[in-house]
Amino acid sequence: MKITNVLRRYAVLMLLVLFANSCFAASWAPIRTSGPGKSGWQPLVCQTGKGWQSCEMPVNIVLVANPTSLVAIGETATITATVTDYYGVAIEGSTLNWTTTDGVLSTSQTKTDDKGVTSITLKSSSTLGGATVTAETLEKDGKTSIYVPFIDKFVAYPSTFTGFSNYGAVYSCTAWSPDPSTVATGTWFTQYANCWQTQIQYRQDREQSVVTGAIRNSGAPVALFQAIVVSVSQAAVGTMAVGPTCEYSPGVTEIWDTTDCRGGGGPHYIRVNGVYQNGGAQFINGRTGYMLGGVFYYRGAMMVWTTYSGCAGSEGSLKKYEVCRD
Repeated sequence: MKITNVLRRYAVLMLLVLFANSCFAASWAPIRTSGPGKSGWQPLVCQTGKGWQSCEMPVNIVLVANPTSLVAIGETATITATVTDYYGVAIEGSTLNWTTTDGVLSTSQTKTDDKGVTSITLKSSSTLGGATVTAETLEKDGKTSIYVPFIDKFVAYPSTFTGFSNYGAVYSCTAWSPDPSTVATGTWFTQYANCWQTQIQYRQDREQSVVTGAIRNSGAPVALFQAIVVSVSQAAVGTMAVGPTCEYSPGVTEIWDTTDCRGGGGPHYIRVNGVYQNGGAQFINGRTGYMLGGVFYYRGAMMVWTTYSGCAGSEGSLKKYEVCRD
């Protein structure tokens, strides 16, 4: 009986060992030590209701992006993860799973080095906004995320210009010409002068999005100035006193006066600009002359005296006079 009872107890004990090994040993995992080669007491969490379970305190993951934002044209940033335990000691060989809500990651899984550091690259998409990149340990005892904005970028685009317009009054003008003293009294005429004129135009700088192609103004309009020479005019009235104008130019403008052998005679013909008019003399305002083109021409000072060879003494003569006109 005693032997039988002993055998029974031994059999039950073996069954319990086998049961324990089959139920628990396969699910147990080694406790992570604080850094390579470390041993000793580790923090444990005890859960009731399912028996004793060994587990470690959550690990810490710090993510840093460089640069911190990306232009949405396929730029890349390096995202570095540093993994430490509960006490801040670097964890070597920790596997991280990576995911992103936008853009493209260089890989989906990495392992930390002996300093607890690992990294990936993120390539931006062409959508303005950003990506949330998440790193989680394979053991699911650590998880964190970082947001990387996908931003726009603007580059210089050709500016626009308004036309030039006058700015203020003219200045530094030359003297008006002609002078009124050179124009007959009471005669209206136009005077001219050259002046400096300041002009203004505006430049509007612009820029264009490298993502969407949209063009927008950059800053306020900028005023630009130039100075040019302009001709100005005004109406004026002459002040010059006008009297008879006389001239003598043989073959161009002259009056011939003749006398016959009996001593008679008078203005005989006129030549103006090479054209002769014989006869038609008129007596106007006490002066004898010729009306041509609305202008009255009359005799001025005698210039040449010629005696006819067919007359005796001075009875026959030919005289040339200046031509005068009012």
